[in-house]
Amino acid sequence: MSQAENGGRAMTVYLQAVSAKNVLKNKRLKLLGVALSDWIVCSKCNKQQSHHYQNGGDFDKSCWSCGASHKSFVYFDELARSVPPETTLYRLNRR
Repeated sequence: MSQAENGGRAMTVYLQAVSAKNVLKNKRLKLLGVALSDWIVCSKCNKQQSHHYQNGGDFDKSCWSCGASHKSFVYFDELARSVPPETTLYRLNRR
């Protein structure tokens, strides 16, 4: 569980397990109005990072969870396509 800034208010989030199949099929999976497939995920530990495509190159240099280099980051849908459908990935979700 962690807190992220959201327009001056604190937002509590937690990690939720999601299958690779659901990342590709369920278009309702969003965080802050951005589709889950557009968020960045670490391909080493399968955990969502706190940035998405709109941040451009402005993202952390290493994974917040495992410490892997930003070179291991891919888009959520890219990772979901490259692993078996039943693989567990971890997304951030608001409480």
